[in-house]
Amino acid sequence: MTNISRRHFIYGVSLIPLTSGAFVNAFTIEPQNPIFKSAMFELLQVLTQWQQKEALSPEEFLAERGINFQNKTEISDKSQQDFIRGDLFEVKGLVLAKTEAAAIALAVERFFST
Repeated sequence: MTNISRRHFIYGVSLIPLTSGAFVNAFTIEPQNPIFKSAMFELLQVLTQWQQKEALSPEEFLAERGINFQNKTEISDKSQQDFIRGDLFEVKGLVLAKTEAAAIALAVERFFST
């Protein structure tokens, strides 16, 4: 998967309401589904790298910047600003805006804490 496709895939999957019945049921019914396995692997990589590299939790990072985690437009706007400033986050060769990485990491944390 090219980096741009991978980036869109990771970001898109992270914004699925992870607690929705459809996602949870599909994940539990078919845990061997390659799409879900790939998605979870990619998302976990973002969370793992965040925990290893950053002093603040993803939630603290977003709160410190005044970013509403559930506002996709706000995350997108702040992510574009991150790219302009060079405030980037790399995961296995994939370059994300730091805001994107924090939003993804927070979504994964919330999914696994439920």
